[in-house]
Amino acid sequence: MAQAPRMTLTGVLPMLAWILLVLSPTQTKLAGLLWVILCFWAVALALRHPPQASTPTRLAALRWLAACGITLGTWFVMSVYWNEPCCTLSADVGSGLRLWLGALAAYLWARHWAPLPEWKNRINHGLALACISSLLIAIVMDRGNLPSYPIPWSAAVAMVLCVLLPQALDAPHGAWQRRGWLLCCGLGLAAVFLSQSRGSYLAIGWLIYVWGSSSQSWNTRITPVRIAAGCALVTIVMALTSALPSDPLRIREGWNDWNASRHEESMNTSLGARLALYELALKTIGESPWVGVGARERLHRIHTLGQDLPPQEARKLAHAREQGHVHNAYLHSAMDGGMISLAGFLMSIGGLLYAAQAWKKTNPLARRQMLGVAFVHASASLSNVNLAHNYYAVMLSLCVTLIVIQSQSQGLSDCTVSLRESAQ
Repeated sequence: MAQAPRMTLTGVLPMLAWILLVLSPTQTKLAGLLWVILCFWAVALALRHPPQASTPTRLAALRWLAACGITLGTWFVMSVYWNEPCCTLSADVGSGLRLWLGALAAYLWARHWAPLPEWKNRINHGLALACISSLLIAIVMDRGNLPSYPIPWSAAVAMVLCVLLPQALDAPHGAWQRRGWLLCCGLGLAAVFLSQSRGSYLAIGWLIYVWGSSSQSWNTRITPVRIAAGCALVTIVMALTSALPSDPLRIREGWNDWNASRHEESMNTSLGARLALYELALKTIGESPWVGVGARERLHRIHTLGQDLPPQEARKLAHAREQGHVHNAYLHSAMDGGMISLAGFLMSIGGLLYAAQAWKKTNPLARRQMLGVAFVHASASLSNVNLAHNYYAVMLSLCVTLIVIQSQSQGLSDCTVSLRESAQ
């Protein structure tokens, strides 16, 4: 029997996937279609090809799959416990399912795909162009008209940067190629700024760290001069923009909101509403720390917040009552399902960290990529419940899958170091 032709980059499906990657920041449905293609492609690989040799990349994907399984399991159990319709009141189960299916696809890619070395650079080119498309969208569209809610959208762009920047700083690539990727990283960073999503600005700290600690061997030595220069540059940019009348990064607005809420003049601001919701969440968690109060009760408590107060005081919380969650993923999980749901959410972060350790000895570059995605996921969750948005869950899953595919494409160190050594 003639052997089936091998999928190559010149095929229709790889080209379609690459185009969707480039356009993923412009439309949520395009990102979702790319996620579906990679998932079904992984199933096709599993049906058509035997398992490859065990590698650290496969171990990393397995660890991420196990973590996503725990996340989905805990959220599903608490949804059943509170007798809530799946994915209606709370998006946790739906997002958990997307993460798990994406993790399964990543594992199947690592287990059954015969690596093609040229895919690594092709993915980098796609990510670079995705940074450009994200900037164009941020320029053309107002903040409220971005493809998704501004915070998860900007966090998704930041995750793309965390995947591309280590590659752009990797010495084996050509100098002009790396400069092009670095330029695109700068454009993607501009898109994050233009989204005016303060919750994603923390990702800049990680990007500075990666730049400051990069070297030809990707060791952990940090160059203090680079770190200081990067921090100084960001500080100057934020100081200058906050002094502009338009306040394009909303830095001055945040400071004014903080002062207003501290003096209890009004909580009807973005920051003021969050502080009120955080206080409500902490109070609720104290009442039922282990199992929470469920999504229905969470919504009821938010929508009735302050209505037992005098009218003048109640009006200060009007903006907070319009929200559907408490704008903090950690508090949100604990409020809905107590420590059980919180443990599930923490596994979505811990799984990324644990997966990254599988590459500690064999592929420090992939490890940096995965740690960057984990940092963005953890930090952006401080100011929003990003997994309440399908786009964020899809982009998080896609970024992990792309890291796995790139690591598998590199393949050289994975094939020379045993699985047992990487697990130590």
